[in-house]
Amino acid sequence: MTDLAKLQFIAQQLEQLKTSSPLKHEDLDQWYEQAHKFTQDLATTAPEFVLTAFVWRYLSDADMRLKYSEYRTKQDEGITKIISELKSGVIPVEDERSVPFQVVLAVVSIIVAALYFVWKWITA
Repeated sequence: MTDLAKLQFIAQQLEQLKTSSPLKHEDLDQWYEQAHKFTQDLATTAPEFVLTAFVWRYLSDADMRLKYSEYRTKQDEGITKIISELKSGVIPVEDERSVPFQVVLAVVSIIVAALYFVWKWITA
């Protein structure tokens, strides 16, 4: 399979997942099974392809899309853009302006720890 064919195949799989994204809580388990199968198949057919953090979030946030329609809209728009890029042979990359959640969490943890020690020092 050529690189373009692989990207188009991945796009097709993501499009199927997007189309079948659950609208009812009862459909979540089946959808998550399909998403898991997609990631396993991807590891076999295109092990060199690395999913973006956004795609991983999309694959793991079906329950959030059920709860929050605005979140669903944003995720659907994002995955549609990625699918379009893949179909045209472009490997998607993370938005340069986005900051991974782990980085934000680490920074916040450091700030909270620093504030705690300052507070302990002042009150001692």
